[in-house]
Amino acid sequence: MILPWPLPHWGCIIGHSDGGIVALRLAAARVIQPEFVITAGAHWVLQENDPARQIYQTINLEKWRVMFGNQISVYNAENPEPDFGKLFTAATHMWLGCDEDAYPGASVKNIQCPLLVVHGDDDMLVSRQQGFELTEQVKGARLLNLPFAKHTLLEDMPERVFPFLQDFMKRITA
Repeated sequence: MILPWPLPHWGCIIGHSDGGIVALRLAAARVIQPEFVITAGAHWVLQENDPARQIYQTINLEKWRVMFGNQISVYNAENPEPDFGKLFTAATHMWLGCDEDAYPGASVKNIQCPLLVVHGDDDMLVSRQQGFELTEQVKGARLLNLPFAKHTLLEDMPERVFPFLQDFMKRITA
């Protein structure tokens, strides 16, 4: 099947952490044309001296298996040809990279759809400054910074986050 280029208008992309990086990449590259994008706990760049880099450097495949064994089981069950080792290697390469092959960087300025950047004030991986700077890079972007929220804010406190997401979506689609 031959797909039209660019791909037709999509509803939205909501991505957390690495999924948020992918959402930013897709919207910036204009590979698809979402109505809006919401990212939570996502880097758009990662400087050499960013404290998250030190955390990423300590993670290996065995440590990941211990911390997130259930997620790996789901991945293996849902993929016809699972290769978690290959996926982990690719993710690690992205986490530790410094170029545009790792993070979208300046290309986020190409995002033309509404963007909501969701950040938890106690996120140990993504700084408040990172969320603010991303918002400043994209024309019309909005920042939702939640006090006392961690990197896993969507899982930890959906009752606090989802009303803001719903409000953003209503305003965009109205």
